[in-house]
Amino acid sequence: MNGRAEQLKGKDEKAVGKATGSDETQARGTVHEARGKAREKVADVRAEVKKAVDEPGEKVAEMKDKVQKSLDDARETISEIKGEVQRGMDEAGQKIAEMKGGVQKWLDHPKEKRPPSGRAQPRRPSRRPPP
Repeated sequence: MNGRAEQLKGKDEKAVGKATGSDETQARGTVHEARGKAREKVADVRAEVKKAVDEPGEKVAEMKDKVQKSLDDARETISEIKGEVQRGMDEAGQKIAEMKGGVQKWLDHPKEKRPPSGRAQPRRPSRRPPP
């Protein structure tokens, strides 16, 4: 029996005890009414405790979901960056291979037929005496 029903039972018993003049029935009614009130209070406390326990649990679950989403986003971003870095390294490797091929061609030419290296020729010292 729940608290509210027991309170009503107690009130009825008290009324019957008053009507019949039975102190014992009246006392039993008072006990039932008090027990019903106590059960109702216990139920209220249980509900509050459950709410207090469940509410943080829900917040923790929400936070866990947010953290998981952030981790997933970070992993995706890292993956994209890795792809960009790999493409850059591939391009750099191709350019290095092209440069290496050009240097090898230049080295394979006989010295007398080599194209100019692009370096400036050293300056000849002036024949005039310094002032």
